[in-house]
Amino acid sequence: MRVPSLIGSSALLALLIASSTAAVTMDWTPIGDPGNACDPQPAHLTFPAGCFGSVGNTYSIGTYEVTKARLIRESLTWSSSHKP
Repeated sequence: MRVPSLIGSSALLALLIASSTAAVTMDWTPIGDPGNACDPQPAHLTFPAGCFGSVGNTYSIGTYEVTKARLIRESLTWSSSHKP
């Protein structure tokens, strides 16, 4: 399951963005249509049946997947070029 690594990556990304707005440049994709209908799906193997894909709010999500390794590399590059 990738949720913990996504949460960790998101936390690291938030830390990097908070430490410097110039440290990481990201492309964002808007997610919209609040209140849209969900997409019902039958149960499959270990996944229960459910209704997926509806959103309650408009928000943006990173266009591309960002790995922890890339965030660390960007952070180290930025910090080494901004030493006092």
